[in-house]
Amino acid sequence: MVPILLRMGVLSEADGHALANLCLAYSRLIRAQLKLNESGLLMKTPSGFLMQNPLIAIINSSVDTINRISREFGLTPASRSRLHTSEPQDDAQRIEELMFGD
Repeated sequence: MVPILLRMGVLSEADGHALANLCLAYSRLIRAQLKLNESGLLMKTPSGFLMQNPLIAIINSSVDTINRISREFGLTPASRSRLHTSEPQDDAQRIEELMFGD
């Protein structure tokens, strides 16, 4: 993700928390989806009734978070059209500037 954002010219030092939140939400989505694949969409309650697996709520919340943060970084077609970016730089130069300053 970082190389894409660097090429787009939208990543700065101030974006660390938003980028971390995007990565956390994506990680949560993948882990919840893997568990859901194992356990299935429905669960039996102790009383024997079928209910939706609670992992579905985690997946939906993660997708919403990913979509919201993706729009902030211009990662959707609509948000990209409204995005103001800096001059794109090569990855090595941009990473060096972020790590060591100008």
